[in-house]
Amino acid sequence: MNAGRGRPAARPLVIGSALSKPVAGRLPGRVGSRRLVQAGAVLALLSAFAFTRIGAGTSEVWPAIAAFPIGVGLGAVGAPTIPSLHRTLPGYLSRREVRCSPRSTSSGPRSASRSSRS
Repeated sequence: MNAGRGRPAARPLVIGSALSKPVAGRLPGRVGSRRLVQAGAVLALLSAFAFTRIGAGTSEVWPAIAAFPIGVGLGAVGAPTIPSLHRTLPGYLSRREVRCSPRSTSSGPRSASRSSRS
């Protein structure tokens, strides 16, 4: 069995999630985080039921079609969840996270020059 065979099957899910996250990141201000997360969860759940209709003789196209809206739903859940969780943190914890920038935590030859400038 080829170890890389499972990766193409996950691509529609990943693509759906990647496409929905930027849109879902802008929507909480208009519709609210709770409603967006609920709608995304319902979409992902309903799309997951499509997998109950897939059998051994089903074409590989149908699982890919079913995985795409699951990714869209999960993207709609994930994008507003992180900022909502950050708002619930006490001030001293959220300030600690803000100070931790990608420049100070990266590794490699370029990071040494970046961190010396900070």
